[in-house]
Amino acid sequence: MKHPIPVRQQLQEQAYANVPIDISKADMHTAIEQYTDYLTLDESYHAASRFLLGNRGDGDYGQFTREIGKETLRGKAQDNKDIFHFGSMSRQVIESRISGRLPKAMQTFLNSAEELFWSAERSKRDAVAELDVAGSGLLKIMQPETAMLNDVLRFIAYYPGADTLAKGHFDRSTATLALGESHEGLRMTPGQNARAREVNKAYMQELQDSLEPVTHHDGEAKFFLGAGWNRLQPEYRKSNENLQLAWHDVVSSDQTVNDKIARWAIVLFANPNRDHAGYEAPSTTETRPYKSFN
Repeated sequence: MKHPIPVRQQLQEQAYANVPIDISKADMHTAIEQYTDYLTLDESYHAASRFLLGNRGDGDYGQFTREIGKETLRGKAQDNKDIFHFGSMSRQVIESRISGRLPKAMQTFLNSAEELFWSAERSKRDAVAELDVAGSGLLKIMQPETAMLNDVLRFIAYYPGADTLAKGHFDRSTATLALGESHEGLRMTPGQNARAREVNKAYMQELQDSLEPVTHHDGEAKFFLGAGWNRLQPEYRKSNENLQLAWHDVVSSDQTVNDKIARWAIVLFANPNRDHAGYEAPSTTETRPYKSFN
């Protein structure tokens, strides 16, 4: 089922498109509960989930813990959270590394993650198909039939300790599907990065000042473009040159999930397939242009 307003039109007007998903908030809440059960397992079961596909700057999978101020592969962490990156190869890699039966908590979480991943992929495919002008080849590189898919379904459990849970940024992905969140906190506004226009401190402040809260509705996700969109060759963006990226952040609120988790979210990050030549993930100054002024 398509949204009555075309994806392209929604991206032009507000930088994100409301698209249907076959995933309810209840489904996501259950998956997060299963994820937190998985987190209680021994570190060996976390380490077994981590792997990297290639070296182009994306494709990191598995369980990661972030603590404010500590260095990560992407710089210092800005908040306290656990994240899990699930992909099309995750089950195969994990089961090949763990001999014998997986712990029940791990098996249950992976079952849910796999179901949500492929359901999200169907929604992403429909959204991308609306941007695939005849002959552009966009859908082929974003939803390949034979090449290796390189999309990431991220489960996020935020913990108390930071006023801003995610500072303003453009996503590293080519496109993003924000499936849902425990409660409001995501804010968005149309914008562009250094690969599409000249940016300066004034422009970045303008973006930050224009952020507006978005509301998730059951059975509907937010589809938007990341900095990776401007990394695609022009032929794949044919007739879509005027589409905005989504500058966004996540702020905390008085609401919490329970006495341990402040907030949760589930997001799909979509990237060109592993066999797509000539693509590199965006740099930090493309996803966070303000860093070039610091």
